[in-house]
Amino acid sequence: MMEFETLPKNIISEQLVQTSKSLQSFRDKSLFTDVILCAGDEELPCHKAVLAASSAYFLAMFSSPYREQQTSRVKLDYISPWALRRLLDFAYLGCLEITETTVQDVFLAASLLDYPIAVKYCVDFMKNHLDVTNCLGIEALAEMHNLTDLAQSSHKLAVENFSSLLMESNEWTNLPISTVISYVSSDNLDVPSEQFVWDACINWVDQFSETRIAYLPQLLSHIRLKYLEKEMLEIQLQENPLIIECRSAQNIIKHFLHNVYNKDDNTSMFINNLPPRPATLKRPTLVVLGGLNTCILNCMQSFSPSRTVWQTCPSMPVDSLAWFSVIVVANTLFVIGGIKAGALMDTVYAYSPTRSTWSQRKCMPQARARHSTVSVGSRYIFVFGGVTMSVNSSHNQHSSNRVIPNHSREISSLSNGRNHNSSQLSVFNLNLSANDSDIPTINFEKSIIRYDICNDTWLNVGETDNPRLESHVVLVSESNDNTNFSRQSSDGFHEMDSEQNSLPSDLPDTTSVSENNITTNNSNGDTNLINKTRRRNNSMNVNLDRVFVEIGGITESQPQGTDQVAFYRLRPDYTVVCAADYIKLPQQVRYVNCCVHQKVHSLHYFTYLGCPTSPNGLVPNEIWTRIQKPTSPIS
Repeated sequence: MMEFETLPKNIISEQLVQTSKSLQSFRDKSLFTDVILCAGDEELPCHKAVLAASSAYFLAMFSSPYREQQTSRVKLDYISPWALRRLLDFAYLGCLEITETTVQDVFLAASLLDYPIAVKYCVDFMKNHLDVTNCLGIEALAEMHNLTDLAQSSHKLAVENFSSLLMESNEWTNLPISTVISYVSSDNLDVPSEQFVWDACINWVDQFSETRIAYLPQLLSHIRLKYLEKEMLEIQLQENPLIIECRSAQNIIKHFLHNVYNKDDNTSMFINNLPPRPATLKRPTLVVLGGLNTCILNCMQSFSPSRTVWQTCPSMPVDSLAWFSVIVVANTLFVIGGIKAGALMDTVYAYSPTRSTWSQRKCMPQARARHSTVSVGSRYIFVFGGVTMSVNSSHNQHSSNRVIPNHSREISSLSNGRNHNSSQLSVFNLNLSANDSDIPTINFEKSIIRYDICNDTWLNVGETDNPRLESHVVLVSESNDNTNFSRQSSDGFHEMDSEQNSLPSDLPDTTSVSENNITTNNSNGDTNLINKTRRRNNSMNVNLDRVFVEIGGITESQPQGTDQVAFYRLRPDYTVVCAADYIKLPQQVRYVNCCVHQKVHSLHYFTYLGCPTSPNGLVPNEIWTRIQKPTSPIS
């Protein structure tokens, strides 16, 4: 009897890899192929044996006595050519290329063609990449394919981040009525006020008002009307065309107003007596951390506006950190980068108010400071600009514009206990060798990086043409008009929900910026300054569907402050494209705080104007500016 020696696993693996690559090469060159898969307008030559070995669907097709067994062409309807190519790569090589924008197409193709391993990989990928922009669509897909765990995870994320979802997602108005009711009836819906639920329902009906207006009374039964303002409801009765058109909805609101405010005992006939949603009882808390006194501080304090008291919080886990950025995402505070003891930092720290603890996250790819951060949804943090360090000219390709350091002025201004105005930088170790190869240089950083708080990963997602230090970046989104405005906070001074109430929409509209001019009121309101907007070309290509707006800070050419408002388009894959056009302000500004009024598509900024005659170079002067919606999109 013959005996066979078992080969080591690594040799078997090498042979399998070589065979797979050879088969893939044969497919690419159409060698020995015996079937053509047709999807859309594309024809993909393949080998029946490989398809049958990898998929029970193809095995049954080619084993049957019907036409497919004899034919050399198989038409696959309802499958995208791109997804089919990815599945063929998976069948031949065992690798599957998917992204957040393509995973649903690949999942559908894998389900239809019976590739269970690919299906499982797609499901895991979707679960690991859930965020407010895709959770509604993934929930619908999961329910359609009976993926209970994925559907529950998607629904839970949407409920817990509902206010962010309304602002960031395009999927809300496409949901069926049953799904809408499942959300607006939830006690756990994360909204700062019941007004958000009202706006969500009205926007859903208004999207297809002719067919959906019949559902308006049903939706009103799930809105907790007694937690809405009486004046708002009265205005809706008189001015909202949907309410005016729907007699049943009118009656519900009229009966509610009459019975509630006249203390009628039959109120419960017309409204639900549910308690307020717990999320609406949370009160925003201001958090202040870091800064400068007689030394650089690492302490953190919180202020409750409702109780008007200050409380001490756990200090930052690092001493003497300056020029870092702070941002709140998903009610977690992140401290990113900065300068410590003359060295740039790449560290990321996260503070949880519910646990009252700090934790360290994955460091940035490169240390930087004096940068700006902005969040998208409840998952991503984008970092713009700032300074980075390189040795001589060996700095990476994303940085440029080296600045000659001047450490004496920087250190002097810090020791004097006040903010410095100098754009000269000093962040390197003063004890470094004087050898030319060891001399560091400071760079205005061009790269834009993105942090995924769920996966704890960093990714380079774009570049800016004109990098800045100390700027402020906000997200302007017109995907929905459900919310009054989004809250944006400056570095070192942030809001976190720990105890109630939504902020009122009390931003002043006394000044405005149109597409062709800028109107600015000074703090006493006596004078107006109107300047023509300057652009690099005649058409302003700004699409505010998903746009970052960068304002203030300093550039290499404008070291005391910049008058340019830059725009960046956020792509569906969460990469960033810098727009060629910009708006020019009537004066240069440096230290800026911004917020966005999404409902009326306006941006408001508050700044200090530099004044050469002032002893410290700064004069406080309030500027509130409204930038109206430009008419032409970013290309």
